[in-house]
Amino acid sequence: MMKENTLSYAIRLACAGGLLAAGVSIPAFAQTEPSIQRVEITGSSLRRTANETALPVTVLGRADIEKSGVQTTEELLGQISTVSSAGGQVNGGQSGLTTYGKSAVSLRGLGSDKTLVLVNGRRLANFAGGATSGADVNINAIPLSAIERVEVLQDGASGVYGSDAIAGVVNFILRKDFKGIELSGLHGQPTEGGGAKQNKIGLVAGFGDYDNDRFSVVVSAAFEKEGNLLGAARDYAKSDTNLPYYAGGATETGRIEGTWDFPGTATAFDAGKNTRSATNPYGISGTGYGNPSAKLGQCAEIGMAPRSGLGFGSGAPNNALSTPNCTFDTGPFVSLVPNRKFTGGTMSGRFKVNENNELYASGLFSKNEFTNPIQPAPLRQAFYAGNTRFIGSGVEPALLIHPSNPNYKIAADYLNSVGLGAMVGHTLAVSQRTFLLGSRTTNDIAKQHQLVLGGKGMIGNLNYDVAYVHNKSKTDGNVIDGFASIFELSKVLNNPATHWNPWAPLGQQSPEVAKLIDATKYSGPTIAAKSKNEGIDAKVDGTLMTLPAGEVGIAAGLQARDESFDLTPAPATLTGDVIGLGGAITSVHAKRSVWALFAETEVPFTKQLTGNLAVRRDSYSDFGKTTNYKASVRYQPMESVVARASVGSGFRAPSLTALYAPQQVNTSEQFTDPQFPGNGQIQVTSIAGGNPNLKPEESDQYSIGLVLAPSKSFTASFDWYNIKVDGLIAAPSAQQIVSGYRRGAAGFDQLVEVLPSGEISKIFQFNANVNSVKTQGMDVDLRFRENLMGGKFTANLNGTWVKKFDLVNTDGEIEDSVGTIVRPDGNPLVASPTGVILKWKHNLSVGYQTGPWTATLTQRYYKGYRTANDLDGNPHHVKGQDQYDLVASWSGWRSLKLSVGVRNLFDKQPPLFIHNGSQFQSGYDVYQYDPRGRFAYVSASYKF
Repeated sequence: MMKENTLSYAIRLACAGGLLAAGVSIPAFAQTEPSIQRVEITGSSLRRTANETALPVTVLGRADIEKSGVQTTEELLGQISTVSSAGGQVNGGQSGLTTYGKSAVSLRGLGSDKTLVLVNGRRLANFAGGATSGADVNINAIPLSAIERVEVLQDGASGVYGSDAIAGVVNFILRKDFKGIELSGLHGQPTEGGGAKQNKIGLVAGFGDYDNDRFSVVVSAAFEKEGNLLGAARDYAKSDTNLPYYAGGATETGRIEGTWDFPGTATAFDAGKNTRSATNPYGISGTGYGNPSAKLGQCAEIGMAPRSGLGFGSGAPNNALSTPNCTFDTGPFVSLVPNRKFTGGTMSGRFKVNENNELYASGLFSKNEFTNPIQPAPLRQAFYAGNTRFIGSGVEPALLIHPSNPNYKIAADYLNSVGLGAMVGHTLAVSQRTFLLGSRTTNDIAKQHQLVLGGKGMIGNLNYDVAYVHNKSKTDGNVIDGFASIFELSKVLNNPATHWNPWAPLGQQSPEVAKLIDATKYSGPTIAAKSKNEGIDAKVDGTLMTLPAGEVGIAAGLQARDESFDLTPAPATLTGDVIGLGGAITSVHAKRSVWALFAETEVPFTKQLTGNLAVRRDSYSDFGKTTNYKASVRYQPMESVVARASVGSGFRAPSLTALYAPQQVNTSEQFTDPQFPGNGQIQVTSIAGGNPNLKPEESDQYSIGLVLAPSKSFTASFDWYNIKVDGLIAAPSAQQIVSGYRRGAAGFDQLVEVLPSGEISKIFQFNANVNSVKTQGMDVDLRFRENLMGGKFTANLNGTWVKKFDLVNTDGEIEDSVGTIVRPDGNPLVASPTGVILKWKHNLSVGYQTGPWTATLTQRYYKGYRTANDLDGNPHHVKGQDQYDLVASWSGWRSLKLSVGVRNLFDKQPPLFIHNGSQFQSGYDVYQYDPRGRFAYVSASYKF
């Protein structure tokens, strides 16, 4: 045992208070100095107390979590100021994206793939989803009710932990010291209504006394259910058009895409075939030749909205021709909050072999089920790209209306009226929004398992810990409504005998045609994915010698594990034949072996100055070996001051999917072509996939910090950080490629194919080591606590200020990415495919506790930032926003605790937001605002 002096205790309390925006209520300082047992702290293999470390480690205790008002692990981490929306993922952001319900955390905005997530100090399996997953952990696989504390290391630690720890480490410590049975429940819902109700039930049970019974076992279980919320339920999100700020461009029903003059000859095809040319001047155009319903002023009758802009931008027959169009308003149909069901459980057991040795086991299981309804699927010629079922079939890869169809007259009259009479008499390709199929509804089930079996204790003067670790993440994707076989649907509608009407009100067809369409529907699996890692780790730590200034600590160990990722598409998705899923999904089967040796020492040079050095050697079977280090010093010249600093190197190995995902044909995400802005948001053929020649990302970092405790009531810490990462692995977005090509940036001409008309028909989105980034900033933590009026008063402020986030993009330009999601010219930043690097973000909470009553009021604030330009090309800025949360609890009868809380107490609406193509929702930033608005809840717990 060792004792802490007053400053050390203050520092430890400041760390233990956490960085939450939710009522952290820390007791006033004790009058005697408590004894604190040494334990392993995140960021080191040596045992010490939290105050001893030279690294900025934040510890969020169970009490802090309960007072925060958060209901999921995602919400918990989302309120930490060093967590950035850039490079992360949230549940609400998944609508329209194939994320399979993943939530991921990004420290410093460097990306979730560079933030290491641990449970009880050990890795989880990376999330298994689509072919672009496998690089990060789904944090919502960890049940919030099972967490005893969270330790957040806000400093690079590849030298200690290996890959993924460039930005820092989030270590979830699960509950293992508990006796009795505790039941808990919660009900919450938005006060505005519309859905998104939440219900939770939790159980924690502990048996045995380790000291007296020689064993202890703690188990927990959690059951959660959350309803969905659609855009139609919120005024700011119910339309994807808000002039003059933004306008939707989603695929409409009935747009004439061009003449189809090559019947029966489709073999290999993509969006660049059957295009306008000298022999076929009215061939397929990405922007089309207008919509007959728009000309008649009947967009609303077909479930669309009027849209201005060119029918086609350039090329034959008339560059200046403008044709009327409709557009589909996705706003009401987009899911803001998905349906979610969660079931999870944990187990922790210890058995005392003797006074110095024990055996232990721990396990985690969780099941997240997401059911997500979104708008009916679009279908146009570009979306046929990569669908192998059409090759040699004689079925045309487009939706066609033949001159023999009685409804062809609608098209003929329109074409003659706008000067396109030369197209009359040709078979026409048209676009559709498939209303008769219903809303697309996916059902994705993600499971996470962890099993640890080990032993630890003492041999001589050394502590040892040896364990076998097994981790698995498994995802099963399914579609349950609103989907169909593109091939079968095209086969039915393209039959000249099927007199379908592309301009029927709301897509309604005759009973005979409707029956044929219904027969093409597909419901069933999409993917089965599995990510595994298993292996052993062993380490020892202890005292090497004793110097006049104190003990010299040492630690050493080894780790060995096998990693694998397997993705098996369902037959229908393997061919790219399911409408609305974005193209073919190709199987992935990859594996690697990893081993590592590491050592660490800590030397007290004087009573005031301590130094630490860690070195790690990692070997990957598929790309080689790397050595990294971490060095730090801690200096305490007086009782009220601590200075600390660290320097280190880091690396991140390419994920298995980044290396080995097959290169395949798909449809790109939406983008705007700067050369044809009137075309709105479009999509083209995309060739994307892995790159087996990738090299690891490498980093260098340093940090300098100062902790002050001028009194027992007040502590303050300031930590400056500087991180540089080279060789960033990225698959450039469609918008980045197109914008780079149009401005003539070097190398981008290799990533596009262009039609004779000048329009882009194909892009290449392969993974590559293409960028570097440097970020600097400061973390601030101020804490005050004092006895007041017979109770305990606390006030805490935690914030992060980012001075620099400079990313060198593919063409060598430096992008200043702080406080903006776009470049100065309005094009998207490479650094912000999701979220924004906020200039300043803080959480300020005040709490008061008297007797059985506790109340905490929290302010969550972020500084405003620039969004995409409005439709007139003017820069647009989001205003800074503060929201307030209030939590109150009472525990005045036995072991009963009752709580009520309100998040977003004043029901603040989101500031107007213009996205850069990184989300499907409109009107608000999905990464900064909770669309539930004011959310009220009640909870209760009782311990037996």
